[in-house]
Amino acid sequence: MLAGVPVTPDRDTARQWLVQELSKPEYATQPSLLERLWLWFVHLFDAIPGVSAPPWQVLLGVLVVAAVVVVVARTVAGPVRLARARAARPVSAADDARTAAQLRSAADAAADRRDWPLAVAERFRAVVRGLEERVVIDESPGRTAQEAATAAGTRLPVVFNTSGYESTATLEAYADMMDVALCDLRYASGTTAREASQAGDYVRVARAALRWFWERLGPLQEDENGIATRGTIVRVLILPGHADEAVASLRWLAENLGTGVHVSLMAQYTPAHNALALPPWDRPINEDEYNAAAAALEDLGFENG
Repeated sequence: MLAGVPVTPDRDTARQWLVQELSKPEYATQPSLLERLWLWFVHLFDAIPGVSAPPWQVLLGVLVVAAVVVVVARTVAGPVRLARARAARPVSAADDARTAAQLRSAADAAADRRDWPLAVAERFRAVVRGLEERVVIDESPGRTAQEAATAAGTRLPVVFNTSGYESTATLEAYADMMDVALCDLRYASGTTAREASQAGDYVRVARAALRWFWERLGPLQEDENGIATRGTIVRVLILPGHADEAVASLRWLAENLGTGVHVSLMAQYTPAHNALALPPWDRPINEDEYNAAAAALEDLGFENG
């Protein structure tokens, strides 16, 4: 006959029964969210060699670094927010009735006093007022600089200003964004281009770019206010000791684009930096060099030069 289960176990038996009972899954307690976060944070450093500090010290260090980052961010972001606030101010006061000419005079006066911030602001106001006077943009007292630029940007043509040293692939990428091309012809000799600009292929590249402009944009077109709206303008730069290359560039233009292309004959070469010690680049052009290029412009029959 089997003995029944004792109702009153001894101390050791009772302890064994209690441990076995409490080890069952239904008695398991889940750690709180805070405990799980702490364990996750501590385990982050288990695989990092050389970290022997207690976890609470590591946490304290992280909090200190985070506080420093917040302080630096607020210090840097403060001036940025202030700059944005300043940029949102109106271009002109609502009661500012000065004309574009008067604003330009005010800008010049500020520049003479070396008050550059005011000079720049007055010059920008003159630009905006000039656009309003020509009815390019509508008058809108109190508008901001960004609003003025946005309004003008939808009405004014985009000028692609370039030295001419552009690949046709680059031009194709910007084809839909340009209305007027303002393109240089600086050299007619690869040797000169290599000496002056370290670009021995300049002549080939620039002439290909000009052909591209001419085929895509054509001759210069203007609106009733004399503002260029589409087309090509070529700047031929006269260089000291190389006026013959300016003449050669004019001849190439006449033969390849025609004498109807608008040409700006530039005589403003000014030596600087290394050119100051390298003849003939160390001097401006002389009167004979300019006259030779100007005579070629006339002799070749350019209509817009």
